[in-house]
Amino acid sequence: MSEQVMKSKELMTPSTRRSRVVLLGIFAAFVGPLLLAYVLLLVLEWAPASHTNNGSLIDPATPVGELVAVDEGGAALPADFWDGHWTLVYYAEEGCDLYCEAALFKARQVRLALGRDAPRVERLYLEVAPGAQPAAQLLSDHPGMSIARIEGGAGGFQGLSPQQLYLVDPMGNLVLAYDDTVTAKGLMKDLKRLLKVSKVG
Repeated sequence: MSEQVMKSKELMTPSTRRSRVVLLGIFAAFVGPLLLAYVLLLVLEWAPASHTNNGSLIDPATPVGELVAVDEGGAALPADFWDGHWTLVYYAEEGCDLYCEAALFKARQVRLALGRDAPRVERLYLEVAPGAQPAAQLLSDHPGMSIARIEGGAGGFQGLSPQQLYLVDPMGNLVLAYDDTVTAKGLMKDLKRLLKVSKVG
């Protein structure tokens, strides 16, 4: 061993060693995450989930538009029907089947569970044609829910899958679609998040 190496070891005091360890720790703290991200994204081709919502995002958000719908009394839905609140819409093509009943039940229970925020969410059963289940029965089972029937243009619902639950924002845009696999917990999570960040409705 050379004399120069011996002197260098003698000069490395415990304090010097500690400083070097600290320096290495700081270097690892800054470079480590970058290296991990490089390995995950470029080497392993891993990508984080692109969304956190439980429904399917309608992108871009589609305006409900010129929806020609009449309520059970024969009156057209008012032009401002969507204003000022979020609306859970069950879009039924062939009446209310068992999946429809389950969706309406989830929508009702989730709205009740919102507590003081419940008035910020409305429900609408929108059908293309008269179903086998009378409207009076639906209203009895789901008090406070609006019922309408499409007569004429279907607006933004044209081309969307029927027998599904949709969420319309306070500006009248279709933003999320839910199939029959959505849970009440998932629906609640989405609504709570939206109500928290929403400045309207």
